[in-house]
Amino acid sequence: MLEQFWAFIASAVVVVGAIMGAIKSGWKPKVKELYLIPAAALSMGASYLAFIVVGTTFVWYLWLGSSFIILGDELLLQNDMWPGVTTVYAKIRDGIKSIIDNSLKKK
Repeated sequence: MLEQFWAFIASAVVVVGAIMGAIKSGWKPKVKELYLIPAAALSMGASYLAFIVVGTTFVWYLWLGSSFIILGDELLLQNDMWPGVTTVYAKIRDGIKSIIDNSLKKK
């Protein structure tokens, strides 16, 4: 189940990245940070779908953590993260991933 969950999350990163690429090609806001609104919404939706598809119990903090991972990885894919932030993000991501792994292993 754990492998399926992370495989779905990895796929979600690619799909969210592709959708965000399409959004960015058609929508050019003056404030670049506005792109975070659809990216966050898509990440949260994809994370929720991961719980449904894998068939695990929905837990809000695991959902937020996996949403954060999808959003962060999508920003890395789009190359919108600063180099210093990338290092910090990688450490936070590893911590969140281990929390999710431990929680899902117990179920």
